[in-house]
Amino acid sequence: SPQKAGYTFLGWQDENGEFVGDCYIPNRNAMLTAVYEKQSEHDGRTLGSAAVLKTDVTYEFTLLDGQLFYFRPDLYQNCRIVILINGNYRWYMARVRENRTEYGVLDGSPTDFIAGDAYFVQTDPIPAGTCLTVKILVL
Repeated sequence: SPQKAGYTFLGWQDENGEFVGDCYIPNRNAMLTAVYEKQSEHDGRTLGSAAVLKTDVTYEFTLLDGQLFYFRPDLYQNCRIVILINGNYRWYMARVRENRTEYGVLDGSPTDFIAGDAYFVQTDPIPAGTCLTVKILVL
């Protein structure tokens, strides 16, 4: 069952550890395993649980299809945000400041970062289990 209290369902993996899509049709007997992530106050799945990221550390997160990923830098000065998404998917980043969403933060280099700003990444439709890599660099 994809429902499990206290966990976010990330998708189904085959025996090789590859995530399978909604339209997966096995060509033989196959064992699929449900993959979960423990929910926490900084799991990045909602604005209220934005991941808090330290500088010069590379973080990897698993994206879910159709879901935003939220994070906030753990610093008080200008920074550059480096984002990589495995696969050829279009994505954009937006900033949330004082409950206002500011779109168009595309290149990951906000020049007027204010402590408390949160960001989110949104992608085109992607397969569940796609990896997002984020790194915060101090300017």
